[in-house]
Amino acid sequence: MTDESRLLGDRYRVGKLIGRGGMGDVYLGTDTRLGRTVAIKILRSQLTEDEDFRRRFRQEARAAARMNHPNIVRTYDTGEDVRVESGAESILPYIVMEYVEGRTVKDLIRSGSLTVSDSVRIISDVLAALDYAHSAGFVHRDIKPANVMVSVSGFVKVMDFGVAKAVADSSATVAMTAHVLGTATYFSPEQAKGDSVDGRSDLYSAGVMLYEMLTGVPPFQGDSPTSIAYQHVNTPPTPPIELNPEVPEALSQVVMAALAKNPDNRYPTARDFSQDVVAAAAGRTPVHLMHLSDAAAPTTVLQTQPAAGDLDFDSLLSDIASTPNNTPAPAQETPEPASPTRPRVPWPLVIAAAVLTVATLFWLIFLAVTSGRTNEYMATIPDVTSQSSSAAQAALEAAGFTVTVEQDTSADIEENLVISTDPEAGSSVAKGSDVTMIVSLGPEQVEVPSLTGLSLDSAKERLTQLGLTVGEVTTQDSATYAENIVLESDPAGTTSIDAGSTVNLVVSSGKVTLPDVTGSSITDARQQLEDLGLQVLAEPVYNCSGTADEVVRQTPTAGKITGSTTVTLAYTVVDSGRC
Repeated sequence: MTDESRLLGDRYRVGKLIGRGGMGDVYLGTDTRLGRTVAIKILRSQLTEDEDFRRRFRQEARAAARMNHPNIVRTYDTGEDVRVESGAESILPYIVMEYVEGRTVKDLIRSGSLTVSDSVRIISDVLAALDYAHSAGFVHRDIKPANVMVSVSGFVKVMDFGVAKAVADSSATVAMTAHVLGTATYFSPEQAKGDSVDGRSDLYSAGVMLYEMLTGVPPFQGDSPTSIAYQHVNTPPTPPIELNPEVPEALSQVVMAALAKNPDNRYPTARDFSQDVVAAAAGRTPVHLMHLSDAAAPTTVLQTQPAAGDLDFDSLLSDIASTPNNTPAPAQETPEPASPTRPRVPWPLVIAAAVLTVATLFWLIFLAVTSGRTNEYMATIPDVTSQSSSAAQAALEAAGFTVTVEQDTSADIEENLVISTDPEAGSSVAKGSDVTMIVSLGPEQVEVPSLTGLSLDSAKERLTQLGLTVGEVTTQDSATYAENIVLESDPAGTTSIDAGSTVNLVVSSGKVTLPDVTGSSITDARQQLEDLGLQVLAEPVYNCSGTADEVVRQTPTAGKITGSTTVTLAYTVVDSGRC
């Protein structure tokens, strides 16, 4: 039986393969009991031969399933599938997870589509997930672009909580762990050395990920996991600003602090790291950076100098005295005073001045005689600015000029009116000369880009690049799009408008008002919530009496909730046998 046709746990139908990794394969699946789409990860057989690993995996997966955060992929269920191949039986653990339609950050980096603001938004959401996990005592251990999804609606989701710890606990070497987890590129120095790790290890990996999003390349590369791990431990990274000048200097320093070799010199919490990232990107001072003691900035190599007590002052003075710049200047000889003589008349200058004066007088007489005849052949260009093109052309031709018409856009002069002439108005030129008349096409037209689905910062950046002005930004509830993702613009995308015009934006609050559906049937309640874009998890409650299929409890209760929150509905299943 192929993977695509299996039913796991008598509940989960395995669909097409949608991803591969060092730990296993991921399939699109269907929860046949609840009728929802899920993602199913089936671990590789070489990982599961060890019973201790399977025990650790079950323990970590159950712990991960208790986490509920909008930036963490939900774990719904775990189980083990027994497979018989060539007469041998193998046990393959699997995880049933929330299905996120979108792209991994790894794919986005490869496409080259990430801006600085996109990178900041993504890493902020990743750090929000880590802040929640670390507060719950959970360390991810495998933060990397391939484990972070950006949904089609803009939500950022971190995957594979719990699995990496089970792998790390069973892997004895860096090379083995890197083979299973897929890469050593995002290892922290303490992981590379096999030391114990805490949340600061995740922050280092997040720093590597942010570095790669900003520059397009990771800070360390090599031919083998061991060589990369060596660099994590021993080699200082190149500051991101040196690879991408668009990275703000303060943001580059924040990344370098996150990549400190010593965990004590990194950000102590994901929240501090996130706050400094956002502040640095916005041009504000990253306040937490000032409290870090790490020499995370590029190391400056100083020449070794002797201590003050060891200086040889006699030798030092001798060196100074022998330096060319300190050589005394030769003594100046005092010239003897010259004998007094009578002043000499500069006859050549006197003769030249006389000739110039006579030439000037002759030139003035010539101008007086010929000026009347010169005026017959010269004309002044009239001012035709803001006149209609036809009237302006007639005026120029009446003044004795030929006219060439050119067109250009103008934000100040209406269409078909004259912007200017060349030569400009008031110039005196020979009659019959050609005058170029610039006629307005009106304001430059710009097509409003499609902004739906972009972050607010990216939308503002795009409008500014096109010469448009960002107008009023209003917020609207949406369960489909994350907070600060653009829902629509006014004017709408593909509309042509004048350059410099204002474009108003409507962005998602990332929240939605959850109604109270208790007392409704499970079918009606599910439909009502799914129409709002919410995910619904139905849980049966078996009773010997009551109204069948009636929702008796909902979690969370009615009110404002994050759009990515899964709403759990408990509904009655009447079972008289339980009376």
